[in-house]
Formats: sequence, structure tokens, C-alpha cells
Amino acid sequence: MGKRYYCEVCDKSFSDNPTNRKNHMKGTSHQRMTKQHYNMFKDPASMLAEEASKQPCRKFFTTGECGFEGWCFYSHLTPEKKQVNSHAGNSSQLVSVALKGGAFIPI
Repeated sequence: MGKRYYCEVCDKSFSDNPTNRKNHMKGTSHQRMTKQHYNMFKDPASMLAEEASKQPCRKFFTTGECGFEGWCFYSHLTPEKKQVNSHAGNSSQLVSVALKGGAFIPI
């Protein structure tokens, strides 16, 4: 059967050889899971700053939906959400922000 490689991030195993491992590490599924894992440890203020620095997603703002959801390269923060989160960050209480699929949702 040979050696198997187990990826803890993706919870998948496959035959261990350089080609398979390289293809897995470059795959979108692995990269999404890795990004999601590291985003769990980010500070909400830095996540908000990162999201605010992105250009707005044209598809999200014209249709109200984006097929890429939280994995879009562009921002899905509406001006209202930006304003609420920035005011909350300036005051003594910080609005906690959850990352659901990579999208900011104030809770």
C-alpha cells in the first residue's frame, strides 16, 4: 500500500510522494482551509483593517451576492457596516466580529 500522507488542516490522506503533496498544498481546498485556520487567531481590529483596505466587490454590490462568498479577493463590507465597526473600534467597547466563510459579520 505504501506510505500515506495525512494533512491535518484538510483532514485528508493520500499516497505520499512529492507530486501528490505539491498538488495538494497548491490546491484551493487546502489553501482555503489554511486561511480559515489562521484567521481564527487574528485580532478583530486587524481583520477589519484588512477588509477595509480591499476594493469593493462589484458583483456583491450590484447583485447582492458573490459566488466566491468569503473567499473573494474584494471587500463585502457595506459602508454602513464599515461605519458601525469603525465607531465601535474607536469607543471603549469593540464590536466582536466573527469570520464566517471569510466574510465579516458583526455579532
